Amino acid sequence: RIKSLLAVSGCSGKEEENLPPVWEGEPKKSCKPGVVFTDKLSAKDPEGQTVLSFLVKGPRGMTLSEKDGVLKFKPGKPGTFEIEVSAEDESGNATPLHYS
Repeated sequence: RIKSLLAVSGCSGKEEENLPPVWEGEPKKSCKPGVVFTDKLSAKDPEGQTVLSFLVKGPRGMTLSEKDGVLKFKPGKPGTFEIEVSAEDESGNATPLHYS
């Protein structure tokens, strides 16, 4: 967590904690071979900052749109795939999400 000091005229100068983004809902956890898997991942920042999503780990061919959080993948065969994504706010605070 990052703490920042507000330097705005009229503020008390107290430190305010900048919290990391929070993932909303549960990701889809199943797909069919040969069919494009699509999921919309969503995270919001408690302070209202813009949140970008990043694919940290996933199977070859998986993509994640940074701005809208759309995860896409077309599995060629059955299996279990480890996935890690991260939501990051403008202050650099990040929240990981791991699933398979």
